[in-house]
Formats: sequence, structure tokens, C-alpha cells
Amino acid sequence: MNKFLTLLKRDMSDNKGALIITPLVIAAFILSIAILGMMFGKFNYGDGFNFDARNSGEAHAQMNVDGKSFQMHKDDKGVLVMDDGHGNVRPVLSMMDAEEKQEATQIFVIASAFGAAIPLWVAGISILFVLASSLFDERKEKSIMFWKSLPVSDLLTVGTKMVSIVGGGIGFAVLVSMALHFALISVTYLGLTIYGVNMLDFGAVYGAYFALWGIALVGLLVWFLWTLPVHGWFLLSSAYAPKAPFLAAILPIVILPVLGTIFFRGNADIFMIPLQHLIGEPVFSAIGNSAQRVEDPETIAELAQTVVPAILSTLSQPQLWVGLVVAAGMIYAASEVRRRHAL
Repeated sequence: MNKFLTLLKRDMSDNKGALIITPLVIAAFILSIAILGMMFGKFNYGDGFNFDARNSGEAHAQMNVDGKSFQMHKDDKGVLVMDDGHGNVRPVLSMMDAEEKQEATQIFVIASAFGAAIPLWVAGISILFVLASSLFDERKEKSIMFWKSLPVSDLLTVGTKMVSIVGGGIGFAVLVSMALHFALISVTYLGLTIYGVNMLDFGAVYGAYFALWGIALVGLLVWFLWTLPVHGWFLLSSAYAPKAPFLAAILPIVILPVLGTIFFRGNADIFMIPLQHLIGEPVFSAIGNSAQRVEDPETIAELAQTVVPAILSTLSQPQLWVGLVVAAGMIYAASEVRRRHAL
């Protein structure tokens, strides 16, 4: 265990820039934009949910929900009113019922999650580059002889790199994205309150936040298992490639579908398998297909009752278990290449 932890710390330290600093910098940049937006009274989360609340004597805001545009401002008495676009001006609280407030809250949480997930998406790409260079850099920098002189097996070294780079990199990025999402929600909620145009329910907002990340965490754990064969392939490429290990790993995955389409027009699905594992396509398909089966869910928690079982059901697919066996073989092969060909 001590050897494993030592190797884990070494790998995280060696790849601090890609696995730790990069997600933090991206999150800080996004949060800075959100804070500036609050200062200037602009909250934009795409077409689903955006506010333009400028405090120039009176506050104004606009919200788009399901294609419906609502204009809001304060009347002479300081009461927040809403114009439905047909000349009907009513106080917001009397115009929006509980269901409409609930819908606006869920849309707000989901829309803000896309920006918060950027560090996580970047981490998914970064770990491919780090994996491809992990064993290659040892040979390139001639440091492999030093590490091989230590009483640590090649299999443990290679396995630790998989855990630290993929598990550690994605795990840290998840924490950063969750913290960023929480901060974005809090900053926007505070800004809307300051400008007097807040109609969101505090408890519902953070309840939706935890429900959404509950779905995301389950999805990421299953996604990790689906992507293991490709990550193992990148590690193996790093062990044997004489140069450009990333290209050596990614080109076969990209070229196989093209060749399959050209030469096997009707039976090209098998050539798509490496690419499907690379992006974890079965997990995203399960989320999309199950979400479509839920008619008008009132909350994200209600949606999770269908989506989470659908994600877990992918664990029973034979393709996943075959992939795990292949991943184990790739990791062992990488350790053998490292053991036999140190330089």
C-alpha cells in the first residue's frame, strides 16, 4: 500500500499542470466571467435561461422558458411585474404558479451546469495526452532506469498510472466542476436578488443541484469502466511507441471507422467499437434514451429515477465485460513492454 501511495503521489506531482492546474484555471476564468456578469447585471445561460437585469433607476430582466419570453421590471410601487407579451402586466408572484417556478428552477440548474462542466470535459481530453506520454517520457528522459532500480514491479507502476491519471484526473475535475457549479448558482442567485428580479426557490435550486450531480457521478463511474480499454490502449502505446505516442494511439481509433465504412459498407459497426469506448457512447445513449421516456418531469430528482437505472443497466452488456478483459490485457502488456524494453 505504501508503494502504491508513493507512486500515486509521484504521478500526480509529475502531471500537476494537466490534471490539477488546468481545471482550476478554467474554473477560475469561468467564475470570473460570472462575477463580472453579476456586476454588470447580465446572466446568460443560453436560450433556455437568461437574464438581463440592469439597475439604471429600475431593474429589468428577461427570461426565456420553453420558447416563451417573459419581460420583467419593477412598477412605480417597487413591485416586480411581468409582461406576458400580450399587454397583460401582473405581479410576478401571481402570474407564475408553483409549477412554472419549479420548471424555471430546473432549467436554470441544468443550463448553468453546462458551463460548470467545461473543466470536466477538458480533463477527459487531457488525460489522453497524459496517458500517451506517461511511459514514453520515462524512456525519452532516461529516467526509467532510476525508477526500475526501485523495489516496485512494472505491473504496479503501470497500474498506478492508470489509477492516478484517469481516476485522479477525472476525480479532481469532478470536484472542481461541482464547486464551480455551486459557485455559479450562488453568484447568479445573489445577483438576481440584488437586482430584485429573483423568483427562484432557494431550496429547489440546491435540491436540483445535488440531484443533477448524483446522476452525473453515477454516469461518470460507469463511463470510467466503458473507457478503460481505450485508456489501456493509450498506456500501451506510450510504452512501445518510438515517437509521437499520442498519434500512434489515436490514429487507429479514428481510421478504423473510415476503413470499415469504405470496405465493409453494411457491416462497419464492429469498427466503431474502439471509438464508442473512447467517448463512453453507451452511457450517453442510455441517458438520452431514458430521458426521452420521461414525460414532463417536474424535477431533476424525478428524472433521476429513470436515468440512473438506465445507466446502471449498461453494466450488464457483454461488450463492457469484454472491454474490461481487454483493458486488463492492455495494462499487463504495457507492463511487459516496460519490463523488457526499458530504453
